[in-house]
Amino acid sequence: MSTSRLLDLWVPPSGYRLTSIIATTYQLQADFLEEDLLPVALGLRRSPARGREFRVELEKALQDVEITIYLHPDGYKPGMRRSPRVDLIPVPEGRLPKLHAKVALLVFVPEQGGDAATRIVRLVTGSANLTSSGYRHNIEVAVAMDDAPDAIPVVATAVRDAADWLYKVLAPDT
Repeated sequence: MSTSRLLDLWVPPSGYRLTSIIATTYQLQADFLEEDLLPVALGLRRSPARGREFRVELEKALQDVEITIYLHPDGYKPGMRRSPRVDLIPVPEGRLPKLHAKVALLVFVPEQGGDAATRIVRLVTGSANLTSSGYRHNIEVAVAMDDAPDAIPVVATAVRDAADWLYKVLAPDT
């Protein structure tokens, strides 16, 4: 996968749909998450400018998706709206003195159904916060790797190691 837009790293593979996201960030803009990032990851067609029609489409798409974002306690920038279907969890500073990692694990499953062996787990890691400036204006770098049924073993191992690290760092007590 080669791209010049960081948002493109969140596009589902052809024939797949998003089922979950677990991510960390230092800063998060609620409007960017709901009006830019999630529509890309969910494959939504309506523009946020469509107001109510967009919100209905977003909420419907989020019904079957689990989204959890861990962020620094001072890093949340509220927006006009926020879906109750998105879990935002500030990580106590005593637990992780300065959560600065920008890591996301996105899980995609075939649109037509399938077992766990057919899913794709995408690791996106980079320097950009989940903000409009991070994804649209700053000079940032990011890498995405897919643990997919046909993945190169070293890539699959890297994604699985990153997932293990993430779950250890963000243990259930957070």
